[in-house]
Amino acid sequence: MYPSKHFIYSLIFCIILFPFLKYWTIVIFLSGTLIDVDHYLYYILKFKDWSFRKAYHYHVKVIPIEKLHIFHTIEFYLLCFSLVFFNLFFVFIFLGISFHMVLDILDMKILNPTKNCRAASLYRWVNRH
Repeated sequence: MYPSKHFIYSLIFCIILFPFLKYWTIVIFLSGTLIDVDHYLYYILKFKDWSFRKAYHYHVKVIPIEKLHIFHTIEFYLLCFSLVFFNLFFVFIFLGISFHMVLDILDMKILNPTKNCRAASLYRWVNRH
C-alpha cells in the first residue's frame, strides 16, 4: 500500500480513537506510518543509494523478487508484542503496527495479489538466500 494511503487511513483511525485514547493516538499514528521506513532501508542497503525518490519508485514497481522489509516480518511483530507486557507505550506502538499490517495484508492478499513479494519471515528469508 502506498505511504499516502497509510497516512490517510492511520489518521482516520486515530481521529476515531482520539476521544478514548487522547494523545496516545500520536504514538499509534507514528508507528502505523513510520514502520515503512524499512522499505527505504532495504533500498539503501541493496543499491548503496540514498535517493528517497529512487527508493520510492523501486518499491512502487511490481518486481517479482522477495524483498526483506525487516519491520514487516513476523519476528519483528512478535518482538513488539512481547514488549507490550513491559510498558504501556509499547501497547500503542503495537496497535499502530497491527493496524498497518492489517492494511498491508488486505492490500496484498485481496486488492492486489500480484504485489505480494515481501518476505514474511526473517528466518525464512535468510534460509533462502
